[in-house]
Amino acid sequence: MSDPAPVKTQPRELEQLMQRYQSADADAAAALIARISPQMLQFFWADVRNRPEAEDLLQDFWLRIHRVRHTFRTNEPLLPWMYAIARRVRVDHYRRSKRIHTRDIR
Repeated sequence: MSDPAPVKTQPRELEQLMQRYQSADADAAAALIARISPQMLQFFWADVRNRPEAEDLLQDFWLRIHRVRHTFRTNEPLLPWMYAIARRVRVDHYRRSKRIHTRDIR
């Protein structure tokens, strides 16, 4: 993977962006995506070692974040909340691929 290094962002800045995103601020959403995506892409890529598949997982991650953004609690750390969602995306992907593989064998 030859992506540029992620932009160094302070946790408090990320949490503020998330709070603005919760308030439907599109610019904050775009900034949050730009800052977090390289890190999350690397997280998924480390597991699947396939760029297109890692990008699909990243997209699934952001769709889930969008659906559950209201559950983020202000004044709580953002990254652990996001990584918990990323782990669920990864587990669900593993289970889905396992089911598909099992059906293919039968």
